[in-house]
Amino acid sequence: MFTSFVHAEAKNNDGVLACIERNHPEPENPHKGTTFKQTYSYPMWSDNAERESWLREHEDSLVCVLSVSLIRKRLGLTKDEMFNRKNILEEALERWKKHGWYCLVFVPHRNHKEYTECFDIENRFGEHVRLVSYTVSPDTCGKSMVVGESRNAILHFVLKYKHIFRTCTIADERISGFWYGVREVDALKYEIDDGQKELVDEFRNEFGFDVVRTLKQALYNPNIQAFENLQRKFKRRIKQLKKKLKISEFDDYYTFDTEIYNKNNKQMSLWHAFKKRKPTLIGIASARSGASYANNEEPIRETTRKSEKIAQFATFKVGGSQGWRIQSGKGWRGQCFYTKTTMMEDNVWSYNWDENEELGNVAEIYLYLQNDYAACH
Repeated sequence: MFTSFVHAEAKNNDGVLACIERNHPEPENPHKGTTFKQTYSYPMWSDNAERESWLREHEDSLVCVLSVSLIRKRLGLTKDEMFNRKNILEEALERWKKHGWYCLVFVPHRNHKEYTECFDIENRFGEHVRLVSYTVSPDTCGKSMVVGESRNAILHFVLKYKHIFRTCTIADERISGFWYGVREVDALKYEIDDGQKELVDEFRNEFGFDVVRTLKQALYNPNIQAFENLQRKFKRRIKQLKKKLKISEFDDYYTFDTEIYNKNNKQMSLWHAFKKRKPTLIGIASARSGASYANNEEPIRETTRKSEKIAQFATFKVGGSQGWRIQSGKGWRGQCFYTKTTMMEDNVWSYNWDENEELGNVAEIYLYLQNDYAACH
């Protein structure tokens, strides 16, 4: 069995929380800031063949999840509020695991004991979660890492293991899933029983994860068969859902106009839109001005596309046409990194990507982010 960095003793929830609070380091003094090139290191992954083998085995279903700490120590916060970060991360990892994904959780090394000795994160989620603690030198402004630095920890990790990565998927810890296939959900739930509402959410979640996985794999292997198979599965399952809900006008009001694959309506077919745009960076706008998908439904934004506004989630192609073996062709090979900002870093990343011809095209997919801690659909 894969061994954890540190085996934590079994604790009840109160014991976990007390351990986290005890092991949370005191804030550092504000840094002076730097314009010099930064070097990242990953202490838990140094010369660790077992971890590298895990990475190779699960690369095609891998998501890099950003986390900072499992506690916020601030005056005036209740105990529940102090540990909200832990609850958010735990829910997200449970969802990724349920839908067959494997998670690399990136955290500053100074906070790693919260995750290993207290939360026991690798044993808690079994084969589906591995921790990556990182250090950076020299560091930058603020009492801890700015958001751009934490994302760059992932990018430098990809470069370290460039012989393995074909794509990289980055998700904020608040992202616990995706919704696909059913719209106007509030109105729909008003018409159905409480027990049926869970069926709707499970359906949307299942196909949200399926669509994201299919697109991730299509970045390095655009396979029409995968889209056709998923469309057949979608039709079969939505027919079963409609039968259970017993709503006569379900197709007219509550299902997407876009489809995963439709050879007779290429304008509304995700496969055909993907082949036309040929994206190397795929994202979802969790919040943006004029983001009313109900009024602007396209598999990939085309006629309503002004500029890319991607937040909290992105998947991109690594290397060239054949990964790092053949680097010619579009894809990320370290041409750009995240800016050292505390906000809007994903938007800037997608803008910079779109302006660099070496990198390729950006695509905003018609999909809803599932974020239970912010309004996003």
